[in-house]
Amino acid sequence: MNLCYYALEMASQLKEKGYQIALASSSVSRIVDALLASQDLLSFFDHKICGNQVELVKPAPDIYLKTLEKAN
Repeated sequence: MNLCYYALEMASQLKEKGYQIALASSSVSRIVDALLASQDLLSFFDHKICGNQVELVKPAPDIYLKTLEKAN
């Protein structure tokens, strides 16, 4: 069984219930997008904020604050 099966199942259920799904990652966008696309997870995310989109990465709060801002 694909290890991402449960992630796909959970993301599907959350989307069906109207939840937004956001991702905050210290990795750069191209790597995050490639990994999510390879596991068919890319389309589930309403918002993705990556390390190259903020001035300071984890553990600084910048990435989390920007993700929350995007999700309103």
